Amino acid sequence: SAQPLDSRHRSPPRAMSFIEGLKAIPADLAAVPTREGKMRRAGQLAKIVLDEFAGVLKMVPYGIRAMRAHRSLPDARAPAGRDGVSIARDVRYADAPRAVMDIYLPRGVSIDDAARAVSETVSESTTAAQQGSPVSSSADDDKLPVALFVHGGVWAVGEKWQFAPMASRLAEEGVVTCVATYTLFPKARADTMWREVSDAITWTLDNVDRYGGDADRVTLLGHSAGAHVCSMALLHRCGVTSDVTGVTVDRRQPKCYVGLCGVYDIARHYDYEDSRGVALVSTMGRCMGGKGRFEQCSPLRVLRANAEVVGSNPAFQVCADADAEERRKERERAEAAAAELAAAEMAASIAATKKKEHHINWAPMSMLDTDGDGDMCVPVADIVEEAAAVAEARLVDLEKKTRER
Repeated sequence: SAQPLDSRHRSPPRAMSFIEGLKAIPADLAAVPTREGKMRRAGQLAKIVLDEFAGVLKMVPYGIRAMRAHRSLPDARAPAGRDGVSIARDVRYADAPRAVMDIYLPRGVSIDDAARAVSETVSESTTAAQQGSPVSSSADDDKLPVALFVHGGVWAVGEKWQFAPMASRLAEEGVVTCVATYTLFPKARADTMWREVSDAITWTLDNVDRYGGDADRVTLLGHSAGAHVCSMALLHRCGVTSDVTGVTVDRRQPKCYVGLCGVYDIARHYDYEDSRGVALVSTMGRCMGGKGRFEQCSPLRVLRANAEVVGSNPAFQVCADADAEERRKERERAEAAAAELAAAEMAASIAATKKKEHHINWAPMSMLDTDGDGDMCVPVADIVEEAAAVAEARLVDLEKKTRER
């Protein structure tokens, strides 16, 4: 059962970040060979801690406002809560203790059989995903768009209530807004986090219609560390992360993804942290599992290495145009010529479609690293198109060889 609201809010918002940072200080100082160097480093660390503490103090007024906003919202399961924005608190999406979300409902939205929707076991949702149960594509006209928001917090802190002002504002605009949390470091590493967020996506697609939302119009939003976790969750659902071997993965994707100030190249961001003198006390490297796992925990690198596979996911396919029949025939010719290149041909077809439509439904935002380096602003669509261009070249070469025969 969910903890009482007061007990969840007693810790300062970034307490865990301080604790984990302090734990890392002995190892940081041990890496300095000389006594004089250790003294200088101790001074640097003291300044870092003081700066962090000052940052926390500046956020106290906002924290008070956010907590009050969260507490003041009426329960969505009560009829009185339907006159304005209401909230369904601690809706469970998976079995982990922190695998819960708050769902903010716009004015006038009611919950059908709310008690059952909130208390229902996770196993039913998981079973439906494993069996490939489709999400209804014929949503009623009164279904509302959905935002699934995943918070950041250096992979070690963050609570749902901190985002009550944002979620309330979205609900006022008619958006069913889900604010999810997940297991934090040190109780979990990054791969556990992105699997839990994937579970949150699955639960939302399967259940948000009970809260007035349209499962076909779900936008996933991640902020900071949450953007990293969301990006890896989407790649996990494409079957290209290192943790998918031997497990059943729900391949469905949300309608759209927006990453805000995320970290998409862990090694590069680690170098940035190192230049600021905070790499060893930061939770990022430890949360990923050490430098040996930076590559497989970096969305940008995983995407580049698997762009053809990700690009073949139906979530990348845009609406048909006048050349749909021509592309269908092209696919049939390619499959007849060489069945083993069917995946590459599909990627080429996607690239041809994108050139005409000039948009992509999955991940319309760029992957923008927070280091301020201009060349890190890389649209996901560009990465897919690069791989598709290679596949298209192979297809042209195959057709040329087939004609020569």
